[in-house]
Amino acid sequence: MKEYINNPVNNLRKALNVLNEGISEPEVFKKFPDLEEPLKIGIQANCILLMCDLSPFSDITKNWEPKQIKDFLDIYYAEMVEIITSYGGIVEKYIGDAILAVFGEPFAEKTTKETLLRTFNAAQDLTVAVERAFGGEVELKTAITFGSCFFGYTGHREHRELTIIGTPLTELFRLENACPSGAIIMPAVLFNNIRSEIRILPPYSNYHVEWFISNDTLQLKGVGSVPVNIFMRTDTLP
Repeated sequence: MKEYINNPVNNLRKALNVLNEGISEPEVFKKFPDLEEPLKIGIQANCILLMCDLSPFSDITKNWEPKQIKDFLDIYYAEMVEIITSYGGIVEKYIGDAILAVFGEPFAEKTTKETLLRTFNAAQDLTVAVERAFGGEVELKTAITFGSCFFGYTGHREHRELTIIGTPLTELFRLENACPSGAIIMPAVLFNNIRSEIRILPPYSNYHVEWFISNDTLQLKGVGSVPVNIFMRTDTLP
């Protein structure tokens, strides 16, 4: 115990090497080998987080066979992930039909205004892709936020995974839960940073899409009062 206290980093590395023996590692280590050791120790990063979720997914799938649900999710994930990665995002986790993605640090050198613009444009494309696929029967709810989070490869040796912890993640979950179907929601402080530079709509969609932007202030459990902007579609896609 005394040796660990005197040299905690080296001893933690030794402990992690033992824990990791024989355990499959996340795909992100293959894409970002330089982050393998830092993520096994744990790092702090200023990142932009995006979460999108289908609504109402449970209602339309409640009478489906298991294979129908599996095939649907495979197709859905494939298109959503392609859009996210095309804007420089990294898919961190699937949570049911929800997708959690990271833009900027720690998978990029810096998190910048351009990172935020790319995240917002990705959100537009994701929303439109779901609209095109389902014609309004199912819509996407998308939340975006920013802040400093812990990233680390954690868990029991038989089930270890990349984990994100921090108030921004709590805020993201609360925002997504409050987001109307078919909309994008983000803190007003983020939107104010890109208001004059937003491109509506990004090249992926190939046609004009109109958005109505509303303002609100939400009381988010575990976070507090957050002024937000909500982007709602006002047109009907061809």
